[in-house]
Amino acid sequence: MQGASLLPIQEDETALVLLTLRRTYERNRLIELPQSLYGKLIRKAAAFLCGYMEPELSLPKPSYDLWEERYGIWTYTAASVYGGLAAAAFFAGLFGDDERRERYERTAEAVKSGIMTHLWDEGAGRFARGLVRRNGRWEKDLTLDSSLFALTAFGVLPADDGRVAQTMAAVREGLRVRTEVGGIARYTNDGYFRQSGDVGRVPGNPWIICTLWMAGYEIETARCPDDLEEPKRALEWAVRHALPSGILPEQLHPFDGSPLSVAPLTWSHATFVHCVTQYVRKYAQLSRGTHAPGV
Repeated sequence: MQGASLLPIQEDETALVLLTLRRTYERNRLIELPQSLYGKLIRKAAAFLCGYMEPELSLPKPSYDLWEERYGIWTYTAASVYGGLAAAAFFAGLFGDDERRERYERTAEAVKSGIMTHLWDEGAGRFARGLVRRNGRWEKDLTLDSSLFALTAFGVLPADDGRVAQTMAAVREGLRVRTEVGGIARYTNDGYFRQSGDVGRVPGNPWIICTLWMAGYEIETARCPDDLEEPKRALEWAVRHALPSGILPEQLHPFDGSPLSVAPLTWSHATFVHCVTQYVRKYAQLSRGTHAPGV
């Protein structure tokens, strides 16, 4: 990057390990795994997250984005750091380590404040993809990006928060692939395996994970069984575009639906399993007339 030395990391990859450990514990309530990892993994990862901060912004220092393409401060990354530190605070409290719990909680809340202050854009009426450094100043990158689902998925804001709703509505409208294939693109004007220059119609190729992220948000915000019809169609869409073996690709050709790039992509399969589980749980809750907590 113009001769500068950069730490070649994606900080979300550290943060999401902590968040995954917490969700695994909350699902199975087996304490042995986090107990065995608290000293040698959880505390060390949390210490890194607490220290790798831009003090002027109360946001994580720059790293590469989840797509492994850009260097900056990204909303997805910041949301993952919030979720990771909240998870570390949970474990610190579980093990009676109150001093660290308080530090992790303070830093997580600072990151949340930084997100609200620097990554929400009042003019656009939605969150920015991130911040990039230009001419010595931080500037918002307002490119629509499907990864903005992370704001609610990682616990920064509830799914029904108005700012999240506006952001996800913009993603749904702006990244929808307007062909018979359908689906949701990664971000506006995605050039990776580009098949069309008509960005208005094809902002990028449809990706399995991006389409299912939107479905997951719609499941989370559903208030009656009828609200689950649209995400159900997204799950059926993914099934239709699997190979005969059941393999899910990374992305699809926007005009004929054929697989592009990697196949199978573990990320596609994992997101599909998560989305189906989320759908089944929410359907059962709504059918009983109850409202679902965050998944």
